Amino acid sequence: LFNIPFVGWSMWLSGDIPIVRGEKSSIKDAVSRCREYLARGVPVIIFPEGTRSETDDLLPFKEGAFRLAIEEGVPILPIAVEGTKTALAKHDWRFDYAKARVTVGTPISTDGITDDDIEALMEETRESILSLRADLRAHLANESGE
Repeated sequence: LFNIPFVGWSMWLSGDIPIVRGEKSSIKDAVSRCREYLARGVPVIIFPEGTRSETDDLLPFKEGAFRLAIEEGVPILPIAVEGTKTALAKHDWRFDYAKARVTVGTPISTDGITDDDIEALMEETRESILSLRADLRAHLANESGE
């Protein structure tokens, strides 16, 4: 995304953190920058799927964001996004019209959680996001009269 003119520039200017897939040094640098932001009290948004879905289904989560939250002692704030599938389709660089909606859930504490609990934390977060998405879809269906 950082290579797309104007979009990438905007992301860079706003402080978004790039990652080069499969490049361990890039991932380490990104995690280090996330730690710096968190240490300054700046929230960090990480999409735990690690990529965009070709469908509207939630993909499996990767552990990195959860491990970071545990190590830094910060809560996880589940956020559900709906309606962005057409905004920038996977494997395409062209933007399309999309009417996105976002809803925010209840923070999930990482207090007392260790790496041994990471699977349970990931599942709790996933269930929260799925529930938020279902509520958001129901709201949108009511709003459109479906």
